[in-house]
Amino acid sequence: RPLPVVMELAQDRLPLARWYATYKADQAALWLNEQLAVSRPFAAMAPAAAAAAPREVVRLERRLEVSRSTLWPTLRALLLRPSTHQRMVRAAREQVAQFKAAESSLSRLLRTPRRVMLLTAGLLRSLSYTLKWVVIELVRRAPPGSGTVGARVASWRNRLIERGIRYGLELQRRV
Repeated sequence: RPLPVVMELAQDRLPLARWYATYKADQAALWLNEQLAVSRPFAAMAPAAAAAAPREVVRLERRLEVSRSTLWPTLRALLLRPSTHQRMVRAAREQVAQFKAAESSLSRLLRTPRRVMLLTAGLLRSLSYTLKWVVIELVRRAPPGSGTVGARVASWRNRLIERGIRYGLELQRRV
């Protein structure tokens, strides 16, 4: 690609790259602090730092939660840029042209069992992902119960968000 196009792509994706780098750095810091919080040799070498590790874990968990909440505005800003919109439209048109060249009608598409299975599997994955979000939101809005349920729901929610991030980045890479 020509250099100006590459520079434009890099500039468009800079906020997302910045968000991803800080998110991963915070995840690594959280993991390290969790390990240090339970490390006996660390507690013996630096008792004050070992005592502060649980507070640091809580602070980093909050920071990751705030970071997750800022992901959608970051992605939205990226997707609403005119250059990104033009690339998405161009990629969609190319996909349609390739599809029309390969298959002249929908009936041919549906006659091939492999494609029907792939479409069905994709639909089921999408439906499963949606239902998981619905269940998590219902459990979150339910009257407060035990603390372990809340922690599990938060863990499931975090995993779904990270899965969405991976798929979103894969889609961005393809486009």
